[in-house]
Amino acid sequence: MKENQVEIQPFSKKTVQIFNNIEYQVTKVIPFYSHTKKEPYEEEDEKLGISNPGRRVFSNLFPSKLNIKSKFFPSIYEEEQKEQIVFHDFLLENEVPSVENFFQSTKSLLEADARFIALHLNPSKAAGYGQGRYSLSTKEKNQLIQLGVNPSDFVVSKKKRVIRSKTGYPPRIENWDHKKIYVMLAGLRLKFKEPNSEFRYIMDTLIQTKENFLFIEHTKNDKQWADGLYGNGTNFLGKLLTQIFLEIRNETEYKVDKEFLLKPNKEFVEYKTNF
Repeated sequence: MKENQVEIQPFSKKTVQIFNNIEYQVTKVIPFYSHTKKEPYEEEDEKLGISNPGRRVFSNLFPSKLNIKSKFFPSIYEEEQKEQIVFHDFLLENEVPSVENFFQSTKSLLEADARFIALHLNPSKAAGYGQGRYSLSTKEKNQLIQLGVNPSDFVVSKKKRVIRSKTGYPPRIENWDHKKIYVMLAGLRLKFKEPNSEFRYIMDTLIQTKENFLFIEHTKNDKQWADGLYGNGTNFLGKLLTQIFLEIRNETEYKVDKEFLLKPNKEFVEYKTNF
């Protein structure tokens, strides 16, 4: 698959070691990024049987109704103490519009910020707000104040824009860098693995192809959750999607493997530049 002068393909006749020391021969890659555009993958998605809505569904920004069932990371195989990933009870009582809304609201220390993200922002705005790059309208500022944010917390930037704090970020829960993997995997399981979930059929359709997929968030804009374009990135999101794909296919559940997640994506597939 070629995009931005980069071709990604499985290693020829070579197995790679993925999570939980599983030996896996990747036979097909699924690069994705945009949550709105089907191109340039429409023809390939048609062949895979996932043209509606297409691989854009793998973006966290793609609308997907989530119903959170537990405050704790659900894993029967997790060796460590179960991770608490939900700190605000309202999340158990309301439908959340996307994995991104779930992820960013769970990150928030204050319930006011979590409510604003989960219930009042679309997925793109939720990403911007949680990542500290969102300018608030007067209406949104007042909404946050009504939810409980201290009016003195807001800052007017040099560009005369109202932002959430001096850094732009809402306060985060403690130890977020550790918890974020568990939060993301829980959200993705709700989106793709639950038997009655809106997009379970996507994974079931891919399983029927008999291919060994590696999902890849493919962009230069992110070297942690994506591959950084050239494979130097770690591709957290794509690897977790691959884990869910195999959990469904093998009818099991795997523990989080941070050693696997932290390896650059080029260790698992071949990247070629074309100039």
